Amino acid sequence: HYHAAAMDGYAVAAERTHGATETSPKRLVVGVDAMPVDTGDPLPPGTNAVIMIEETQLFPGDEPAGSGGSTIEIMKASPPWQYVRPLG
Repeated sequence: HYHAAAMDGYAVAAERTHGATETSPKRLVVGVDAMPVDTGDPLPPGTNAVIMIEETQLFPGDEPAGSGGSTIEIMKASPPWQYVRPLG
């Protein structure tokens, strides 16, 4: 068994989202800081929260999405274990 995403979105380390607000959003690099996940997927190592896809804005890079060239913008911090179905 494993910790699983409870929503479609991006798995992140919650501490990397601290300080994100509507007036001061943060950008996270897809495939590095934010890992795409679907509901039920195991959380990737080093992540402990999920940001719903509806709460992000994707900025595609020059490379295909998810390859590290894209970023997402978030406008609020995620607490640890947000939208995570715990082990068990």
